[in-house]
Amino acid sequence: MQTMKMGALKQALDAGSVDELYDNRGSDSYNNLHLAGASQLSVSEVEGRLPENKHAMLVFY
Repeated sequence: MQTMKMGALKQALDAGSVDELYDNRGSDSYNNLHLAGASQLSVSEVEGRLPENKHAMLVFY
């Protein structure tokens, strides 16, 4: 796991390098503040929804 600064995230998103973008906040925050293309994913759901590709770039915020 790595931490990314916003500039690096923007570059990765612009380059198409991010395979999945997850917002792990509650519904109200997600509905009002999520980044374009992000899916809502609570911490309790993570294990059941990870992709089979273990090298995929996943971003959680």
